[in-house]
Amino acid sequence: MKKKLIAVDDDPVILELILNSFSSEKYEIITTSSAEEAISTYLEQPTSVILTDLKMPGMTGEMFVKRIFELGHHPIFIILTSVTDARIVVELFKIGVYDYILKPFIPGELENKVDRAFQYSDMKALEESVQNERKIRIEHQLNWNLFKEKIIRRDNDKIDSSLMTSINTNLVQGAGLGTLVSLGTMIEQEMKLQGDRYLVQKDLLDMLIENLGVTKKLITIIQETEHAISQTLEKKSTSLTEIVQLIESVVKENEKYHQINGHQIKLAENKYQKFTLDINLHKPSFAKVIKECLINALKFSEPNTNIYFFYEVTKDGFQISILNSPPKNSEYPEGLPIAYHRLIFEPFFRLSRFVFEDYETLDYGMGLCYADKIIKNHNGKMNISNLKSHLEEDQGILIKFMIELPFLA
Repeated sequence: MKKKLIAVDDDPVILELILNSFSSEKYEIITTSSAEEAISTYLEQPTSVILTDLKMPGMTGEMFVKRIFELGHHPIFIILTSVTDARIVVELFKIGVYDYILKPFIPGELENKVDRAFQYSDMKALEESVQNERKIRIEHQLNWNLFKEKIIRRDNDKIDSSLMTSINTNLVQGAGLGTLVSLGTMIEQEMKLQGDRYLVQKDLLDMLIENLGVTKKLITIIQETEHAISQTLEKKSTSLTEIVQLIESVVKENEKYHQINGHQIKLAENKYQKFTLDINLHKPSFAKVIKECLINALKFSEPNTNIYFFYEVTKDGFQISILNSPPKNSEYPEGLPIAYHRLIFEPFFRLSRFVFEDYETLDYGMGLCYADKIIKNHNGKMNISNLKSHLEEDQGILIKFMIELPFLA
């Protein structure tokens, strides 16, 4: 298709020269003899490039250019001018005119300038298209982020309520601190003074001792978590093979828990004997992290399914992934909601109101908080996500715990 070009000049000889200046038929030249006529023509048939003389009766070329720009249009202007109009040309360049050509001009020179003007116009249009596309993408992203913020804000009250309910359930109503208060009240009411001693029923005292044990465990894990936050653990250079062997030993030591709901642990092969990369590791605390993640996966997995341990070496460090299938009859059969992906690492937050006595855990919602702080003490990171499983044994959704430990520099 021919490209349209508007040419404006009050001299018919110049217009004829313009018409005869193009050796090919690639341009359709629309000629006008005044700026006023050119404005009407342009508004009816917009073109990418306009040739205009400067000195014309009535509306000058300078006024014509400014008027088109004022109307919000930005075609590519080439000015037909003489040496005496240099000041005006410079001023027009400042407001956006593309090029000029001196009269009298050579036809080949004019065609070359028009060719370059159309090339510039095409490049400018492409750039604007890219910018518009980028703007649309940014707007979509902003809209999506605003939507997510609304969801988060909407869920904040529910999340805060869940957290406070968990604290209330764990510390006040459950075994430990809450029961200690109740037992203390009962003992105070039932005890009898005999000389310089009090007589207390044996069953009450047994319950008190049992709950003191639970409370001691809670205090211990809170202290260990605080230590992981405030103190640097003494770490030693550890090979990837040693880390995998440590994970295998933790899994083996906890075999008695695998069979509670018929779970099988699938461990990836240890293929890291020849790797020279090491991790700075505090083995005792890291072993506790692996046990916590394992027990957590066992407690919150569909019965008779597999739990997988995978390893990966990346440019950032050594990744350990633990995958399990969420229970189909739970509140979250399709995986953990995004709102909880960081919340589960908060102290005292629990997804379930049940106590898992068979697994001999505190069920205070402190385990994953402790694990997260230990990994951060190693300058690593820990997160959770939902994955679509394509494994034949476990079709559906898998929950993935990922631990990443950085390599020694």
